[in-house]
Amino acid sequence: MAGAGGNFAVDASALVMLNHLIERLDAIERQHAGASPTAAGTGDGLALRPLKSGDLDLPPGKPTAIVLDTLSLIFESIFASPDLPDAIKTMLSRLQIPLLKKAILDPDFFSDVKHPARQLINRLARAAVGLPPDTPRDHPLCRSLAELTETARSALESRDGDLAPVLAGLDALIARRDEATREAAQACAGQVRDYERNETALAAAQNWLQKALARTREPAVVHFLSVHWVRVMQDACLAGGVGGEA
Repeated sequence: MAGAGGNFAVDASALVMLNHLIERLDAIERQHAGASPTAAGTGDGLALRPLKSGDLDLPPGKPTAIVLDTLSLIFESIFASPDLPDAIKTMLSRLQIPLLKKAILDPDFFSDVKHPARQLINRLARAAVGLPPDTPRDHPLCRSLAELTETARSALESRDGDLAPVLAGLDALIARRDEATREAAQACAGQVRDYERNETALAAAQNWLQKALARTREPAVVHFLSVHWVRVMQDACLAGGVGGEA
């Protein structure tokens, strides 16, 4: 057995330490779960502090400490992001310890850019893009994301948990939001085009006016061209362009 698995005593010791670490994480998670609703409700930030190796008294530089601190940097960036509402940050914080346990037990977590757990964080954040900073937890999108987050937590806590259904649900949610955004943009697209056409025609009319004023100094003519005829020239440009008949 030692030949197959290396030094048995060392392997056994590492396993004991790993189990002890998982137990401590479980205890922190239970405490975190009890505190999260209060933190989310009062905004005191208790739920938005990334867990670091020092919190577990892990020796710096050891593989487990590196894993923990690497994931801590990811959550630190999430919690500091001005593009995510606090309701979403608090929601994502509930995945911190399940993801940490997955990262400790799965050597492919950081090396595989397509790892389902990493895609989970990316898509949760992507789904929340565009929400106002003060979006409340009872917002329809937040409720949908909260349900998917809880399903993801259960999958992450299970040894054979499958995140594929959660990722599919997030993809569908993102697709619906993108389509709604496109539809909303279409309603404004015509107004934007009209505004740009008017600005272009006005610029062309002003250019004509400057050339016309260079040929006369008669105050009455200058006033007429500047106040009245420049508008006629703008409408003419809108009707057929600078080289149009009008």
